[in-house]
Formats: sequence, C-alpha cells, structure tokens
Amino acid sequence: MGQKFFISFNSADRTKAHWIAWTLKDAGHEVAVHDWEIPAGGNAPLWMNTKLAWADRLIAIISPDYVPARYSPMEWASQIWNDPDGTKGSVIPILVKPTSNIPPLLRGLSRIDLTNCSEAEARHRLIKGVAMPAPPERKPAFAKITGEAPDSQHTGPADKPIFIQVTVSGDLVIGITLEQYEAGLKTRVEEIRSEEAEKRIQLQKLVELTERATSAEKDSLRCQIAAVEAEKRALEVQSKGVADRLTNLQASYDGLVQKLAEANATLEAFAPLISKDALDQAQAMLSRGDVLGAERKFVEIADAVSKIREQADVIEARAIFEAGKLAEERIDWRAACAHYARAAKLQPRNAQYSQRAGELAHRMGDYATAAAFQETTLNLVTSAFGPDAAETAAAMNSLASPYQSLARYTEAEPLIRRAIEIAEKVFGKDHPNVAGYYNNLALLLGDQGKYHQAEPLYRRAIKIAEKVFGKDHPDVAAGYNNLAGLLRAQGKYDEAELLIRRAIEIAEKVFGKDHPNVASSYNHLAGLLEAQGKYDEAEPLYRRAIEIGEKVLGKDHPNVAADYNNLALLFRAQGKYDQAEALYRRAMEIAETKLGLDHPNTLLVRKNYDRLQELKKQNAGNAAR
Repeated sequence: MGQKFFISFNSADRTKAHWIAWTLKDAGHEVAVHDWEIPAGGNAPLWMNTKLAWADRLIAIISPDYVPARYSPMEWASQIWNDPDGTKGSVIPILVKPTSNIPPLLRGLSRIDLTNCSEAEARHRLIKGVAMPAPPERKPAFAKITGEAPDSQHTGPADKPIFIQVTVSGDLVIGITLEQYEAGLKTRVEEIRSEEAEKRIQLQKLVELTERATSAEKDSLRCQIAAVEAEKRALEVQSKGVADRLTNLQASYDGLVQKLAEANATLEAFAPLISKDALDQAQAMLSRGDVLGAERKFVEIADAVSKIREQADVIEARAIFEAGKLAEERIDWRAACAHYARAAKLQPRNAQYSQRAGELAHRMGDYATAAAFQETTLNLVTSAFGPDAAETAAAMNSLASPYQSLARYTEAEPLIRRAIEIAEKVFGKDHPNVAGYYNNLALLLGDQGKYHQAEPLYRRAIKIAEKVFGKDHPDVAAGYNNLAGLLRAQGKYDEAELLIRRAIEIAEKVFGKDHPNVASSYNHLAGLLEAQGKYDEAEPLYRRAIEIGEKVLGKDHPNVAADYNNLALLFRAQGKYDQAEALYRRAMEIAETKLGLDHPNTLLVRKNYDRLQELKKQNAGNAAR
C-alpha cells in the first residue's frame, strides 16, 4: 500500500521537486504538491494546513535555497514537533544540491542523497529510501565463521599496558588526570605571559607615537593606550587566577571535575532537543576535559535551541490562529479576537495573522488597535507584493475601515479610492472585489452626508453582486441594507423598507436569527419604522437587535451603544423620558470609553441626551402652568 507524502520545496528547486513527486506517484504513492493543486486565487495556508494533516510523511527538498527560505521551516517543523524522536520517520530530507548549513533539527535525520547520480540511480535511491524498514521475508543465509579460536590468536600484549588514571563523577568518567590538568595550567601561564609581552610592546609603540603626534591625533592614541592597558590588567588578573589554581592544585582539579559533571547533567536535559551526534560530541569533550571544545559545543546547542524556540512560536501561532477561526465559526468574536491577537504577537511578520487580528479588533469596537494591526498588514503586504498588487488593494481597504470608524475620513478615502483603482486594473470593473470597494466607499461618503455621491456606488455594487452571486447571497443583503439606510436618510421610505425586509429574509436564511448581521438589519428596519411613526412595530426590533449585540459583542461594544441610542430616541419620541435617559447615559459611557470624547458617535449621543434634558425642562414648565 502506498504512502502519502507532502512535498516541501523552494521555488528554485521546482523541477527537482516535481520529478521526485512524479517518481513517487509513479511508484504507487500519493503526493501533495501545491503547484499541482492550488488554483489562482486559492488559499495556500489553508491547503497547507489540510495537506500536512493528511500526509503520512513530509519530504523536505534540501538545497542552499530551501534552508533560509521564510516558509520552509513552517512546513517541516510541524512534522518534527509531532515526531520528536523520529521513530515514525515523519520528515525525510532529500539532498538535491550540496548544502553545508542544514538546520540542526534536520541534520540528525537520515537523509536521501540524490546529488551526483544518474536518473536511474536517483530513482533507485528515492524508492528505496522512502520505504519503511522491515525484516526480510526470508531467513538470511548463514555465513560460516572461519579462523583460529580467540584464545590461540590473542594471548595478550607483548608490553605492559600504560595505566590511564580516570576520575568518576556521577555518570561521567573524566579522562583528564591531575598531572594533565597541572600541565594545562602551566601552558596557560606561558600563553598569558606571551600575551602580556605583546601588550607591553604595543603600549611602548603607542607611547612613542603619542610623543610625535599632533593634538588631534593624541586624543585617539590616548584612547588606544587606555584600551590596551585595560587588556593588560585583565591578563594580570587571569595570571593571578592561574597561579592560585596551581597553588591549590587538588582543590581546583576537584572543582573542574565538579563543573564538568554539572555540565554533563545539563546536557541530559537537552537530549530531546538536539541530535544524538551533538549530544555524544559534547559528552566526549566533557569526559576528556576539553573545556574550550565543550564551551563551544554549548554555544552551538544554545543557538540550536533558540531556533527550536522560533519554530515553536511558528507552530504555537499557527495553532492559536486556527483556534481563532473556530471561535469565529461559533460567533464568539471576543475569543476569536484574543486568539488572532496572540497569533499576530507571536509572528509579527505574518500579514494574515495581523489582518485577521485587525478585523476582529474592529468588530469588537477596539478601533485604535484594529488600525494598528491593519497598518502593520499594509506594510507587510506592500513589501511582499508591491504597491500595485491585488493583495495591497485588499490591505488598503482593510485599513480604511478602522480609520472610518475613528472618523479619520481624510485618511480613509484615498485608501479606498486607490484600492478601487488597483482592483479595476487587476480584476476588471465587474469583479466582486471591486463591488466590495464601491460599497465601502459609499459607506464612507454616506457617513459624511455625501448621499448623491454614495447612491450610484451602492447601486453599482449591488448590480455586480447580484450578477456574480445571485440575489440570495449575504453580500447582496449587505448591499440592500446599506442602500436602504441611504434612502431612509433622504426620506425614500417605501423603497428602503422593501430593501431592508429582503435583506432580513436573506440574512436569517444564511446566518440564522442570532447573528450580528441579522441584528444590523433589525436595527435598520426599526429606524425606518420609527421615522414613519410606527413605534409599536419598531420597539421589539430595537430590543431584539440589542439582545443579539449584547450576547455576541458584549455590553460595552460601540455597536451596542448605538443600539441603546436608537431605542432611547424611540422612547424620547413617545415622551418616555426616564427610560430614554437611562439608555442615553449608558450609551455615552460606552462611547466616551471606547471611541473618545470627540468621536462623532459620542458627540451625537451627547447631543441627543442634551436635547432630552431640554424637553424634560419644557415638560416640567408646562406641568407647572
């Protein structure tokens, strides 16, 4: 039965990777190659996530181009993490070009070398290399052992063996004797003396140069003299330290043995994180007392563990990002917002993470945080794809949204207009992306009271969406909602009501009756009914919108504050001033905290509240008369 392989490679090795994949497929295996499966516009990260879970093993096409690539470690590290001891052979490195800087985590794995061989030999090595080890089907033949008996062949050495003294500390056998340690200290004494002599000569030359130097040169020379004198003093301190060890030879030797044993014990903690070769080398150095070699090996281990930590961050971010997507599926936007923000913090160079974190922060009413995430996204995407790419247009559109919510209209509008310009050039004028940007520009213009500029944009966006998606699509419903709001502002109630009721019908069918999109439509319809004096029909819709908003977004969300304000307006219109006042106070509290004192929404709620107070005073005066 064939195996399932995920082929991980850099674009520079595409031809070799495709040959390997085809050869495996021809041998009865299944392969996942992104070039063969992802269409234009496809979601590469989602494909990768699905196929890594599907595959039995991952093949890493190793070359000097693959090792430093940004996304390669994300693929193979996830499989290493699932098979840390390598018993499943989850990752198979295949060498296609001589490579000296293979990552430490891959360096210790058995690999297949396809360099410097014919196609027939490469195919043989590949098919044999990916086969899982198993006992032979038949019993191996017995090979007769000939020769003299051991006792007659080896009677012992002719000369007396040299006795090698060893010291045992814990599980470590120290192969350096007290005499060898003493000799090493004396060698160090000579090295220090030689260095001190060099420093004295260097100082003498600098002093002589100073005597002949100009005033400007003397300052530089004095700095050099000070540096050399500091080095000379350090050597004197080291010399004294070596002398003290020679004076207390046994105690300092015992100290060395103890430090080597402690280092060896520390190595055991690193065993799951480093290759067996690296562990064996370090232990051998400690055992023979090679302090310098062991020191360098520990630095190498520290660097390797640092890289593991980096890969752990990649995997952690990827996992929590998936958790965010699942939280969104449950319509738990608070949890999704927290998950996406965590992923973006772990991997600040990942545009997908920052974009989703920004979008959810915006949904949760944290517009300043949303803007910061989307600014990061735009910088990353522009750097990766260039200023005229479709991805850059999408990032511009995403950033314009929190800017609009923060009333930063002069910054938002050029972003959306530039996004439209790019999208029309890349996709054509009848593409859904273009329709989305038309809709968002219309929203922005409508917020500024520019209704006559906004209306044709809304109608154009709806026309495109109906043509592409059909008339029962959520994007079409959103377009109906937005256009209805604009028509209501212009007093065109009948057309607006038809559009909103159709939007509610679509949204309830697609999302269910507890979704924020449905709540938004309820709110729109309630406002329209209120404008026509149909208060009894409007109130339950306002209350239902508030109920959904509090459940999904939380009671401190700016959208919920807007819903409180709308219901308060309804109560005010009916003369229910006490009920209206409580709602206005709560809406002002949320708006001032979340949006700031100068935000248009905050100012609007405060204006409505002040008007309520005026009406209450007038009402009290009339009652007194």
